[in-house]
Amino acid sequence: MRGFITLAHSENEQEPGGSLVHQISWRNIEYLKKLEGRHSVAGLIRDYKKVDYIQMAYLQCLSQKINNPEYPFAVITDGNSFDRQPKKIQDAFDKVIFLEKNRTIDKKRIDWQLYDLTPFDETIKAESDLIYTTNMKDWWNVLTQYDVAFGMGARDYTGNLSKVRKYRKEFDDAFVPDVYSGLMFWKKTERAKNYFDLTRKIYQNWDSIQKKLNTRDPCSNDFVFGLAAKMFPDATNHIDFFNLVHMKPAINHIQEHEKWFEKFSCVINPPDIVINNIKQKYPIHYFEKDWITDELIEKYETSLSLKKISILT
Repeated sequence: MRGFITLAHSENEQEPGGSLVHQISWRNIEYLKKLEGRHSVAGLIRDYKKVDYIQMAYLQCLSQKINNPEYPFAVITDGNSFDRQPKKIQDAFDKVIFLEKNRTIDKKRIDWQLYDLTPFDETIKAESDLIYTTNMKDWWNVLTQYDVAFGMGARDYTGNLSKVRKYRKEFDDAFVPDVYSGLMFWKKTERAKNYFDLTRKIYQNWDSIQKKLNTRDPCSNDFVFGLAAKMFPDATNHIDFFNLVHMKPAINHIQEHEKWFEKFSCVINPPDIVINNIKQKYPIHYFEKDWITDELIEKYETSLSLKKISILT
């Protein structure tokens, strides 16, 4: 069985508003904390805010069901607040996987476990702050030929592969493949299992690996999965069209303090998203968590309801 999954933190978990890890991924996190408030980085560090990952997963689920209704959607969550979510959110997911009490949503101890956690034989996994924009049936027909697949590099909103390396300095210095694990595929095979086991070993031995590579990467998922791909190339594949649009500022040629949805025009008529008159053809990693509004969610809810009615009639 094929299906989509995402991970969702507990409701309103604290996270940097602009995501320090994402915006300045090459800096050590403890070092960043020491620099907070200084003028030199004031433009890069935003106020902390509360982030509702389950709400983001819900929006992603709606977009998936509109674009790819033939495939089920699962969410992996620690469950601390899932039971308090409105019934419409709880019922939206085809499968809900609750983490055991001795597990945590912390990335260093979760992503390597996705091979075992997914309920599907073939899985497309996306970060929760991603929204689907197109039917991916044809994608599956290619992806199923491989054990593990990533997109290499990210696209800007024009659909072009970005040449910006601002966020990938540590990748370049360590000759790590430009993997974006925010959108990835795998199927239940021995080679895929061995690949995920390798990511576990990298996470568990990060301190020594970090010193050996002389990298300041803070054990980011992308770096770990990219390093594992470099060490185990037989299990992983790069597919040209399997990419996401990343709305990080520099990738889209705006300043770090600017938010893309305030800088660009954005017309949304689900399933279509048009940014600066360009219809989006790839999944969008929208990055700015406050792009989600009640109005946006209602648009997708309404579109999905109308789609179901049209199918019945």
